[in-house]
Amino acid sequence: MGSSSQGITLEQLGQDHTGLAIGDASGAQIYGSSDGTAAQVDSAKKTFDVLNCLIQTLSPAHSFDMLLHSLAELTRQVMKMDLCVITLVDPAFGSLTMRAASPDLNDYEISFAPIASDRIPWKKLQVFNTEGQLPVLTGHEQEQLNPLKQVQYETLLVVPLVVGNDYLGLLNCYSSKNRDYTLEDQLLLRSITSQGALAIQNRQLAHTPGHNELRPYLKAFFDDLRSDNPDMEDSLPGRANYLGCDLTKPQSMLIVEMLQANVYGRDEENLPAGNQQIAYKQAARFMKHRVQEHYPGSLVDERENMLFCIIPFDRTEELHIWLRDLIHQVQLEQHLQMFFGIGNPYLDIHGYRKGFAEAEEALRIGQHLKREGAGMHFNDLGVYRYIYEFACSNKLDDLYLEKIAAITCYDQQRKRSELLDTLEIFLEVGGNIKDASRSLQVHRNTIIQRLKHIQSLCAVDLDQPELRLRLQVALMIDKLRKN
Repeated sequence: MGSSSQGITLEQLGQDHTGLAIGDASGAQIYGSSDGTAAQVDSAKKTFDVLNCLIQTLSPAHSFDMLLHSLAELTRQVMKMDLCVITLVDPAFGSLTMRAASPDLNDYEISFAPIASDRIPWKKLQVFNTEGQLPVLTGHEQEQLNPLKQVQYETLLVVPLVVGNDYLGLLNCYSSKNRDYTLEDQLLLRSITSQGALAIQNRQLAHTPGHNELRPYLKAFFDDLRSDNPDMEDSLPGRANYLGCDLTKPQSMLIVEMLQANVYGRDEENLPAGNQQIAYKQAARFMKHRVQEHYPGSLVDERENMLFCIIPFDRTEELHIWLRDLIHQVQLEQHLQMFFGIGNPYLDIHGYRKGFAEAEEALRIGQHLKREGAGMHFNDLGVYRYIYEFACSNKLDDLYLEKIAAITCYDQQRKRSELLDTLEIFLEVGGNIKDASRSLQVHRNTIIQRLKHIQSLCAVDLDQPELRLRLQVALMIDKLRKN
């Protein structure tokens, strides 16, 4: 049954996608590709290659996120589908959360419709595990189990990820064509899902909090670490080892803060405090689980609407991207605003304290610069670090702040004038019109006309580097004050 939703097509998702290589020892791909073609190979050989690839996919050496992505990729190729999505039950939210997709959906503006786990016809789906028969779903059930309402498809195959009576999640496969499945296809899919479900359950059990007695020690450790108390210096390394923090590896410091978003015109103050705390607790539990799952060995301390994390990972740019995508997902599902700050990686307790100070500064300043959530790395703060305190404490306006205010007023009175944005980009690229045009994606003549308008409005000569610098600093101060 085809989808009637209007949105992105499966052909768009498959463009320029290179898949997982399922093949012989030489690494040559012999089965499956993104366009649905397959080489003619012996059936037994194909089965052997798929099972061999499955063993590699479920390797404990991979992170949990990589395992899920590889599982989705393997399923998509074996079943010759256009898109495969894995959703897992999240006990904190009582619904299914999208955890992996092949091809990756991060580059597309696709919203995820939550699926309540108690409304899923698990027994009807489980015939695939117990009897080897593909689930036969009504049109209503199929659409109810489709979390991607914007994606157009012709065929949707939904199979459960189940271990015994434990319902872990769903594996959804989408195709732009009508599909029939051979007995061999079904047998391979059953092998993939059953082994994949076991691997998922084992990973989840490994990261389930089972040491409640450690929580008071964890809280006290973070308190003492951040307090800069000299009496605690000697005990901190041993306490870190006891909690599972490997002091021989670089660790990155992370702080996450959750705020109630302005939903349907309601401000945070107007929402019941109890509802806020429940939302914070659920989101914190989810974030903690994902961090420890993706970065084994992490220490995470929950504090009301805050998370303090020590993460054994030194590639902070990669950590920044992963967090940005994860927080974007939580914000959409929970109607929260979330901000994070990341410090530099360090190798000792003294460095950890410095890293938390960096993360806190990145969080505080980043909240002024990123009104819709997400976060910043300490090293990306630039000049804002030096003017932040002045901007917050000094409320006096000078000539250049008045010029910025005049441009702002002009923009507010006229739609699409974009003078302030144009000035900001023009100053950031050092007064280069060509670079400003490229950054704003408008013709250079449009940039020139806007700059002339700014100069006439503010009586300022933008050809003078010294005046441009003063305007740029004033614009930064104005941005910090507004937000």
